[in-house]
Amino acid sequence: HLIDTLAELARSRPDIHWLQVGDGPDREALENLARSRGLADRISFAGMRFDIPDCLSAMDVWVMSSIREGLPVSLLEAMAAARPIISTDVGGIPDAVTDGREGLLVPAADPAALASAIGRILDDADLAARLGDAARERVKRDYAIETVARRIEEIYRHFLERT
Repeated sequence: HLIDTLAELARSRPDIHWLQVGDGPDREALENLARSRGLADRISFAGMRFDIPDCLSAMDVWVMSSIREGLPVSLLEAMAAARPIISTDVGGIPDAVTDGREGLLVPAADPAALASAIGRILDDADLAARLGDAARERVKRDYAIETVARRIEEIYRHFLERT
């Protein structure tokens, strides 16, 4: 879906470039699909990377196009880096991102909606900054190690008190 999204964006945005970080069994098929759509020069398949802060700082927007997902650590990393978030509204993602507050959520498997949300962020620097700042604050407030540890401790205490 993301390659379809990029193909749609590329028609009206000749300068758009996509950085695809990560690797997996579908990489070769995705590279072939990008070539077949004339997007080989618009997508950098970076593979597995360990310099995630550098990768995130190079991004104007962070996008997840999953059709199913839990709560991805990569989403929380992007939020902590104050990247404006665009994601499908699947799995645990809406638990961390409120549409219009920390990011923009779109239906899964909808390249047109994803392209529209990306365009909206790229066209509105104030919106991008506001979403990025709110994302960073949300992850600091709700997903900091101290907060998560305290919640786990509360769960243990609750169940220990019941026994």
